[in-house]
Amino acid sequence: ASVLGPKLESLQGAARAFLDGLREGERAALVAFHHELQLLHPLDGNLAAARRALSRVSPRGSTALVDAVYAALRLRDPGERRTAVVVFSDGIDNLSWLTPQDVVEAASRSNAIVYGVTVRGKGERKERFLGDVAKATGGRTFEASSERDLRARFLDVLEDIRARYVLSYVPEGLPSPGWHVLDVRLRQKKGDVLARPGYWSSGP
Repeated sequence: ASVLGPKLESLQGAARAFLDGLREGERAALVAFHHELQLLHPLDGNLAAARRALSRVSPRGSTALVDAVYAALRLRDPGERRTAVVVFSDGIDNLSWLTPQDVVEAASRSNAIVYGVTVRGKGERKERFLGDVAKATGGRTFEASSERDLRARFLDVLEDIRARYVLSYVPEGLPSPGWHVLDVRLRQKKGDVLARPGYWSSGP
């Protein structure tokens, strides 16, 4: 219910700008969350219908953020194609059944990249979960200074997605199943590296 009024209008406009930036052949889904999760548009290439679905977002109730991120991760199709999950929240989770730790691990096992967009007022406690799940997938979080800044932050997410590229890595001789750390660094260059911190293996 905290997005009622002008903030909701700004959020809908920002999400429309993001959808407008998608290219032919790309797909989108829309999940809304409060005390319930709502699949307002399934994952498909009908971007016009996805834009129309934004008008059905109804601000009310509590914030089941952790459950919503897990639901969005489950929407993606199996296979090698990467999926970007863009999550907006302006508050702390106060309702989810799932634990943040479990969903961060689920995200690290997926082939998705999670981005978070937040608006934080003065004196508000920062939601750590979005940052943790973004880091686990090689994504980022963007903080808007106000609802008027949301469109720019959503477009920052789109720009970051467009700037990504793939490095292939085939491990050999893994000693055991489980989590394996990866450290991607720049050689003789300065810059920030955004990459997954590791991967899960079922064993040799």
